[in-house]
Amino acid sequence: MTNERAWVTPLQGWTHDGLANVLELLFPPAPTNTPIMTHLEVRSKETHTINRSDYPMGVVLIPDGDEPQDFPAVLPLVNATGDEVPVPIGGESANPNGVVVLFKSS
Repeated sequence: MTNERAWVTPLQGWTHDGLANVLELLFPPAPTNTPIMTHLEVRSKETHTINRSDYPMGVVLIPDGDEPQDFPAVLPLVNATGDEVPVPIGGESANPNGVVVLFKSS
């Protein structure tokens, strides 16, 4: 789905909804790259439609039962510019242990 990645540090365990610090991994690194705080949600293993109106900055989605083993973890990143984006998580998807969705300016 994406070759972009983000460093994700949850403020609680991976198995609980809450907040996470997200740092987009840029190549080459940029001195202005700073972490942002987003929602983290544990969801069922399926495709979810993420709406900008619900998550203006973005969201970290973790599949129920397939959470990352590392703490923090590097997860695939979807940079979205529209108002919504479909994102598959868990199972055989491209995002088996979670994904970061960040909404960028249109």
